Amino acid sequence: MSHSVARSLPPPVLAICRSSPFVKVYKLAYLGFVEATGANWSSKNKQIGVSRIVDRRQLLLSFVASLAPVRLAAQTAQDVVTVRFGASGPEIRSTLFGSNELGTMDGRGPSVDYDADAGITFRRLGGNWTTGYNWTNNATNAGSDWEHQNSFFMNDLLGLSSEQRLEPAAAIEAMHRNSLKVGAQSVVTLPLAGFVAADGDGPVSAEQVAPSARFVPVDWETIRDEGDPIDFSQPNMSQLLRLLKSKFGPAGSAGGIRGYILDNEPGLWSETHPRIVPKPLPVAELLKRSIKAAKVIKMVDPDALVFGPASWGVTEFQTFQNAPDWNDFKRYENFIAAYLDAFRQASQEAGMRLLDVLDVHWYPQSDLGGLLHAEDDRYAEA
Repeated sequence: MSHSVARSLPPPVLAICRSSPFVKVYKLAYLGFVEATGANWSSKNKQIGVSRIVDRRQLLLSFVASLAPVRLAAQTAQDVVTVRFGASGPEIRSTLFGSNELGTMDGRGPSVDYDADAGITFRRLGGNWTTGYNWTNNATNAGSDWEHQNSFFMNDLLGLSSEQRLEPAAAIEAMHRNSLKVGAQSVVTLPLAGFVAADGDGPVSAEQVAPSARFVPVDWETIRDEGDPIDFSQPNMSQLLRLLKSKFGPAGSAGGIRGYILDNEPGLWSETHPRIVPKPLPVAELLKRSIKAAKVIKMVDPDALVFGPASWGVTEFQTFQNAPDWNDFKRYENFIAAYLDAFRQASQEAGMRLLDVLDVHWYPQSDLGGLLHAEDDRYAEA
Protein backbone atom coordinates (compact mmCIF):
# COMPACT_ATOMS: atom_id res chain seq x y z
CA MET A 1 0.00 0.00 0.00
CA SER A 2 1.34 3.42 -0.91
CA HIS A 3 0.87 6.29 1.53
CA SER A 4 1.60 9.69 -0.03
CA VAL A 5 1.75 13.01 1.74
CA ALA A 6 -1.18 15.36 1.28
CA ARG A 7 -1.10 16.91 -2.16
CA SER A 8 -2.73 20.09 -0.83
CA LEU A 9 0.42 20.81 1.15
CA PRO A 10 4.03 21.13 -0.04
CA PRO A 11 5.83 17.83 0.62
CA PRO A 12 8.26 17.62 3.55
CA VAL A 13 11.95 17.28 2.82
CA LEU A 14 14.23 14.53 4.00
CA ALA A 15 17.08 15.04 6.43
CA ILE A 16 19.60 12.26 6.98
CA CYS A 17 21.89 12.63 9.97
CA ARG A 18 25.23 10.86 9.68
CA SER A 19 28.71 11.52 8.37
CA SER A 20 28.32 9.92 4.95
CA PRO A 21 27.13 12.35 2.25
CA PHE A 22 25.95 9.45 0.06
CA VAL A 23 23.47 6.89 1.30
CA LYS A 24 20.71 4.58 0.16
CA VAL A 25 17.36 4.77 1.93
CA TYR A 26 14.97 1.81 2.05
CA LYS A 27 11.30 2.40 1.22
CA LEU A 28 11.45 6.17 1.55
CA ALA A 29 11.58 7.06 -2.13
CA TYR A 30 8.22 5.47 -2.88
CA LEU A 31 6.50 7.88 -0.50
CA GLY A 32 7.01 10.62 -3.05
CA PHE A 33 8.32 13.45 -0.91
CA VAL A 34 11.80 14.02 -2.36
CA GLU A 35 13.15 15.06 -5.76
CA ALA A 36 16.76 15.48 -6.72
CA THR A 37 19.53 15.84 -9.23
CA GLY A 38 23.30 15.56 -9.46
CA ALA A 39 25.07 18.93 -9.68
CA ASN A 40 28.20 20.88 -8.98
CA TRP A 41 28.15 22.79 -5.72
CA SER A 42 30.54 25.22 -4.10
CA SER A 43 30.81 26.39 -0.50
CA LYS A 44 32.65 29.36 0.93
CA ASN A 45 35.72 27.17 1.47
CA LYS A 46 35.66 24.42 -1.18
CA GLN A 47 34.08 23.64 -4.50
CA ILE A 48 32.73 20.13 -5.07
CA GLY A 49 31.58 18.57 -8.33
CA VAL A 50 29.32 15.54 -8.27
CA SER A 51 28.96 13.99 -11.70
CA ARG A 52 26.66 10.98 -11.15
CA ILE A 53 24.52 9.49 -8.41
CA VAL A 54 24.51 5.72 -7.95
CA ASP A 55 21.80 3.05 -7.38
CA ARG A 56 18.05 3.09 -7.81
CA ARG A 57 17.23 5.19 -4.76
CA GLN A 58 19.93 7.76 -4.35
CA LEU A 59 20.09 10.85 -2.26
CA LEU A 60 23.01 13.21 -2.09
CA LEU A 61 22.50 14.53 1.40
CA SER A 62 24.37 15.86 4.40
CA PHE A 63 24.73 14.35 7.85
CA VAL A 64 22.47 17.05 9.27
CA ALA A 65 19.92 18.36 6.80
CA SER A 66 19.03 19.30 3.29
CA LEU A 67 16.05 21.55 3.53
CA ALA A 68 16.10 21.97 -0.25
CA PRO A 69 14.13 19.55 -2.42
CA VAL A 70 16.36 16.87 -3.95
CA ARG A 71 15.45 15.12 -7.30
CA LEU A 72 15.81 11.33 -7.54
CA ALA A 73 17.50 10.04 -10.70
CA ALA A 74 17.41 6.42 -11.89
CA GLN A 75 20.94 5.37 -12.82
CA THR A 76 22.62 2.14 -13.77
CA ALA A 77 24.94 0.00 -11.69
CA GLN A 78 27.89 1.29 -13.74
CA ASP A 79 27.46 4.88 -12.61
CA VAL A 80 30.05 6.30 -10.24
CA VAL A 81 30.38 9.27 -7.94
CA THR A 82 33.19 11.70 -8.70
CA VAL A 83 34.15 14.42 -6.24
CA ARG A 84 36.27 17.21 -7.72
CA PHE A 85 37.68 19.79 -5.37
CA GLY A 86 38.08 23.07 -7.19
CA ALA A 87 35.11 22.51 -9.52
CA SER A 88 32.87 25.48 -10.19
CA GLY A 89 29.15 25.53 -9.59
CA PRO A 90 26.32 27.25 -7.71
CA GLU A 91 26.60 27.97 -4.00
CA ILE A 92 25.78 25.11 -1.62
CA ARG A 93 22.52 25.84 0.13
CA SER A 94 23.12 26.97 3.70
CA THR A 95 21.09 24.07 5.09
CA LEU A 96 22.74 21.29 3.09
CA PHE A 97 25.66 20.50 5.41
CA GLY A 98 25.85 20.94 9.16
CA SER A 99 27.20 19.68 12.45
CA ASN A 100 26.15 18.90 16.02
CA GLU A 101 27.12 21.13 18.92
CA LEU A 102 29.73 19.18 20.88
CA GLY A 103 31.23 21.94 22.96
CA THR A 104 34.49 20.49 24.28
CA MET A 105 33.25 16.87 24.42
CA ASP A 106 36.09 15.54 22.28
CA GLY A 107 38.69 17.01 24.63
CA ARG A 108 39.80 19.74 22.26
CA GLY A 109 38.64 23.29 21.69
CA PRO A 110 34.98 24.28 21.34
CA SER A 111 33.32 22.59 18.37
CA VAL A 112 32.02 25.95 17.15
CA ASP A 113 35.60 26.97 16.36
CA TYR A 114 35.98 23.98 14.05
CA ASP A 115 32.58 24.73 12.55
CA ALA A 116 33.78 28.25 11.76
CA ASP A 117 36.88 26.90 10.01
CA ALA A 118 34.74 24.47 8.00
CA GLY A 119 32.23 27.12 6.98
CA ILE A 120 29.35 25.26 8.65
CA THR A 121 26.06 27.12 8.22
CA PHE A 122 23.60 24.81 10.00
CA ARG A 123 24.08 23.52 13.55
CA ARG A 124 22.13 21.08 15.73
CA LEU A 125 21.72 20.72 19.47
CA GLY A 126 20.77 17.08 19.75
CA GLY A 127 21.66 13.56 20.74
CA ASN A 128 20.99 11.42 23.79
CA TRP A 129 21.84 14.21 26.21
CA THR A 130 18.93 16.32 24.98
CA THR A 131 16.22 13.72 25.68
CA GLY A 132 16.52 14.33 29.43
CA TYR A 133 17.38 18.05 29.25
CA ASN A 134 15.47 20.25 31.71
CA TRP A 135 15.44 23.82 30.41
CA THR A 136 14.42 25.30 33.77
CA ASN A 137 17.63 24.27 35.57
CA ASN A 138 19.89 23.05 32.68
CA ALA A 139 20.26 19.57 34.18
CA THR A 140 20.19 16.53 31.91
CA ASN A 141 20.22 12.76 32.13
CA ALA A 142 22.96 10.82 30.30
CA GLY A 143 21.04 7.57 30.14
CA SER A 144 23.08 4.48 29.32
CA ASP A 145 25.77 6.66 27.75
CA TRP A 146 27.13 7.31 31.25
CA GLU A 147 25.74 5.57 34.34
CA HIS A 148 22.22 7.01 33.86
CA GLN A 149 23.66 10.10 35.46
CA ASN A 150 21.83 13.35 36.17
CA SER A 151 24.31 16.19 35.75
CA PHE A 152 24.99 19.65 34.39
CA PHE A 153 27.22 18.15 31.72
CA MET A 154 25.90 20.34 28.92
CA ASN A 155 26.82 23.45 30.90
CA ASP A 156 30.34 22.11 31.30
CA LEU A 157 30.72 21.30 27.61
CA LEU A 158 29.56 24.77 26.61
CA GLY A 159 31.80 26.50 29.14
CA LEU A 160 29.03 28.34 30.97
CA SER A 161 29.99 30.51 33.92
CA SER A 162 28.49 29.93 37.36
CA GLU A 163 26.16 32.89 36.77
CA GLN A 164 25.07 31.68 33.33
CA ARG A 165 24.24 28.22 34.63
CA LEU A 166 21.47 29.67 36.78
CA GLU A 167 19.64 31.12 33.79
CA PRO A 168 16.80 29.02 32.36
CA ALA A 169 17.57 27.53 28.94
CA ALA A 170 21.21 28.63 29.27
CA ALA A 171 22.53 25.60 27.37
CA ILE A 172 20.19 26.21 24.43
CA GLU A 173 20.99 29.91 24.37
CA ALA A 174 24.75 29.27 24.51
CA MET A 175 24.53 26.85 21.59
CA HIS A 176 22.47 29.27 19.51
CA ARG A 177 24.75 32.20 20.29
CA ASN A 178 27.62 30.04 19.06
CA SER A 179 25.72 29.50 15.83
CA LEU A 180 25.03 33.20 15.38
CA LYS A 181 28.68 33.97 16.04
CA VAL A 182 29.71 31.94 12.98
CA GLY A 183 26.77 32.95 10.80
CA ALA A 184 24.95 29.61 11.14
CA GLN A 185 21.35 28.67 11.77
CA SER A 186 20.33 26.45 14.69
CA VAL A 187 17.95 23.54 15.13
CA VAL A 188 17.24 22.48 18.72
CA THR A 189 16.01 19.13 20.08
CA LEU A 190 13.03 19.22 22.45
CA PRO A 191 12.13 16.39 24.90
CA LEU A 192 9.14 14.10 24.29
CA ALA A 193 10.10 11.15 26.50
CA GLY A 194 7.88 12.43 29.32
CA PHE A 195 10.39 13.27 32.06
CA VAL A 196 13.62 15.25 32.37
CA ALA A 197 16.33 15.50 35.00
CA ALA A 198 15.28 17.17 38.25
CA ASP A 199 18.82 17.56 39.57
CA GLY A 200 22.50 17.18 38.80
CA ASP A 201 23.20 14.77 41.64
CA GLY A 202 24.82 11.90 39.76
CA PRO A 203 23.79 8.34 38.82
CA VAL A 204 20.11 7.38 38.95
CA SER A 205 19.48 3.87 40.27
CA ALA A 206 16.98 1.40 38.82
CA GLU A 207 14.83 2.00 41.90
CA GLN A 208 14.60 5.70 41.02
CA VAL A 209 13.00 5.22 37.61
CA ALA A 210 10.55 7.97 36.63
CA PRO A 211 8.28 9.06 38.10
CA SER A 212 10.54 9.71 41.06
CA ALA A 213 12.20 12.60 42.86
CA ARG A 214 15.10 12.41 40.37
CA PHE A 215 12.88 13.49 37.47
CA VAL A 216 10.17 16.03 36.72
CA PRO A 217 7.39 15.67 34.13
CA VAL A 218 7.46 17.76 30.94
CA ASP A 219 4.37 19.87 30.23
CA TRP A 220 3.30 20.20 26.58
CA GLU A 221 -0.35 20.78 27.49
CA THR A 222 -0.48 24.10 29.34
CA ILE A 223 0.10 27.27 27.34
CA ARG A 224 2.22 29.83 29.15
CA ASP A 225 3.85 33.16 28.30
CA GLU A 226 7.55 33.86 28.67
CA GLY A 227 6.85 36.31 31.51
CA ASP A 228 4.84 33.86 33.60
CA PRO A 229 6.50 32.42 36.72
CA ILE A 230 8.58 29.36 35.81
CA ASP A 231 7.34 26.11 37.30
CA PHE A 232 10.52 24.19 38.10
CA SER A 233 8.50 21.11 39.07
CA GLN A 234 6.99 20.80 35.58
CA PRO A 235 8.99 22.45 32.77
CA ASN A 236 6.54 24.03 30.34
CA MET A 237 7.52 23.75 26.70
CA SER A 238 5.35 26.54 25.28
CA GLN A 239 6.99 28.88 27.78
CA LEU A 240 10.44 27.79 26.62
CA LEU A 241 9.51 28.40 22.97
CA ARG A 242 8.09 31.83 23.77
CA LEU A 243 11.20 32.68 25.78
CA LEU A 244 13.51 31.74 22.90
CA LYS A 245 11.37 33.61 20.37
CA SER A 246 11.31 36.69 22.61
CA LYS A 247 15.10 36.68 23.02
CA PHE A 248 16.20 35.82 19.49
CA GLY A 249 13.23 36.63 17.26
CA PRO A 250 10.97 34.33 15.25
CA ALA A 251 12.35 31.43 13.25
CA GLY A 252 12.17 33.33 9.99
CA SER A 253 14.29 36.23 11.27
CA ALA A 254 18.06 36.57 11.05
CA GLY A 255 18.57 35.75 14.73
CA GLY A 256 15.81 33.24 15.39
CA ILE A 257 16.20 29.52 16.01
CA ARG A 258 15.36 27.95 12.65
CA GLY A 259 13.61 24.83 13.87
CA TYR A 260 13.03 22.15 16.46
CA ILE A 261 13.57 18.39 16.49
CA LEU A 262 10.97 16.14 18.13
CA ASP A 263 13.42 14.46 20.50
CA ASN A 264 16.03 11.88 19.52
CA GLU A 265 15.86 8.21 18.45
CA PRO A 266 12.64 7.37 20.33
CA GLY A 267 12.66 3.72 19.28
CA LEU A 268 15.69 3.22 21.55
CA TRP A 269 14.48 5.11 24.62
CA SER A 270 13.93 1.96 26.69
CA GLU A 271 17.59 1.09 26.02
CA THR A 272 19.25 4.50 26.04
CA HIS A 273 17.06 6.09 28.75
CA PRO A 274 15.54 3.23 30.80
CA ARG A 275 15.28 5.42 33.90
CA ILE A 276 12.93 7.71 31.94
CA VAL A 277 11.23 5.18 29.62
CA PRO A 278 11.55 1.71 31.19
CA LYS A 279 9.45 -0.06 28.54
CA PRO A 280 9.34 0.23 24.73
CA LEU A 281 7.10 3.09 23.66
CA PRO A 282 4.02 2.25 21.54
CA VAL A 283 3.86 3.89 18.11
CA ALA A 284 0.47 5.42 18.93
CA GLU A 285 1.89 7.17 21.98
CA LEU A 286 4.83 8.61 20.06
CA LEU A 287 2.50 9.89 17.34
CA LYS A 288 0.23 11.50 19.93
CA ARG A 289 3.13 13.26 21.67
CA SER A 290 4.81 14.28 18.41
CA ILE A 291 1.71 15.83 16.86
CA LYS A 292 0.90 17.67 20.09
CA ALA A 293 4.42 19.08 20.28
CA ALA A 294 4.37 20.11 16.62
CA LYS A 295 1.11 22.01 17.16
CA VAL A 296 2.59 23.87 20.12
CA ILE A 297 5.73 24.76 18.15
CA LYS A 298 3.68 26.06 15.20
CA MET A 299 1.35 27.99 17.51
CA VAL A 300 4.22 29.82 19.18
CA ASP A 301 6.48 30.23 16.13
CA PRO A 302 4.65 29.45 12.86
CA ASP A 303 7.80 29.77 10.72
CA ALA A 304 9.79 27.28 12.81
CA LEU A 305 10.69 24.07 10.99
CA VAL A 306 9.60 20.87 12.72
CA PHE A 307 11.90 17.83 12.36
CA GLY A 308 10.87 14.27 13.19
CA PRO A 309 10.98 11.45 14.13
CA ALA A 310 14.81 11.50 14.41
CA SER A 311 14.78 7.70 14.12
CA TRP A 312 18.00 5.80 14.66
CA GLY A 313 18.25 3.09 11.99
CA VAL A 314 16.58 0.58 9.70
CA THR A 315 14.96 -1.45 12.49
CA GLU A 316 13.32 1.70 13.81
CA PHE A 317 12.41 2.83 10.30
CA GLN A 318 10.69 -0.51 9.76
CA THR A 319 8.82 -1.54 12.91
CA PHE A 320 9.79 1.08 15.50
CA GLN A 321 11.95 -1.58 17.14
CA ASN A 322 9.09 -4.12 17.11
CA ALA A 323 6.89 -1.71 19.05
CA PRO A 324 4.31 -3.34 21.34
CA ASP A 325 1.48 -2.05 19.11
CA TRP A 326 3.21 -2.60 15.76
CA ASN A 327 0.46 -4.95 14.57
CA ASP A 328 -1.90 -1.96 14.61
CA PHE A 329 0.33 -0.22 12.04
CA LYS A 330 1.49 -3.17 9.92
CA ARG A 331 -0.72 -2.07 7.06
CA TYR A 332 1.70 0.79 6.41
CA GLU A 333 4.56 -1.69 5.82
CA ASN A 334 6.98 0.49 7.81
CA PHE A 335 7.01 2.96 10.68
CA ILE A 336 8.17 5.89 8.55
CA ALA A 337 5.10 5.54 6.34
CA ALA A 338 2.85 5.39 9.41
CA TYR A 339 4.53 8.47 10.87
CA LEU A 340 4.13 10.47 7.68
CA ASP A 341 0.51 9.47 7.25
CA ALA A 342 -0.32 10.46 10.83
CA PHE A 343 1.22 13.88 10.24
CA ARG A 344 -0.55 14.15 6.88
CA GLN A 345 -3.91 13.63 8.55
CA ALA A 346 -3.08 15.93 11.48
CA SER A 347 -1.84 18.64 9.11
CA GLN A 348 -5.02 18.48 7.06
CA GLU A 349 -7.13 18.75 10.19
CA ALA A 350 -5.06 21.66 11.52
CA GLY A 351 -4.99 23.44 8.16
CA MET A 352 -1.22 23.82 8.26
CA ARG A 353 1.90 21.75 7.82
CA LEU A 354 2.98 20.23 11.14
CA LEU A 355 6.05 18.31 9.89
CA ASP A 356 8.56 20.10 7.67
CA VAL A 357 11.53 17.73 7.67
CA LEU A 358 11.56 13.94 7.85
CA ASP A 359 14.57 13.40 10.12
CA VAL A 360 16.28 9.98 9.98
CA HIS A 361 19.65 8.90 11.35
CA TRP A 362 21.46 6.56 9.02
CA TYR A 363 23.76 4.01 10.66
CA PRO A 364 25.80 1.58 8.53
CA GLN A 365 24.42 -1.81 9.62
CA SER A 366 26.00 -4.22 7.16
CA ASP A 367 26.83 -7.60 8.68
CA LEU A 368 28.54 -9.78 6.04
CA GLY A 369 25.72 -9.17 3.58
CA GLY A 370 23.01 -9.21 6.22
CA LEU A 371 21.77 -6.46 8.47
CA LEU A 372 23.06 -6.10 12.00
CA HIS A 373 20.35 -6.18 14.70
CA ALA A 374 17.61 -6.95 12.15
CA GLU A 375 15.29 -9.93 12.55
CA ASP A 376 14.16 -9.85 8.91
CA ASP A 377 16.90 -10.52 6.34
CA ARG A 378 14.95 -8.64 3.69
CA TYR A 379 15.89 -5.39 5.40
CA ALA A 380 19.45 -5.95 4.18
CA GLU A 381 18.27 -4.88 0.73
CA ALA A 382 18.37 -1.33 2.00
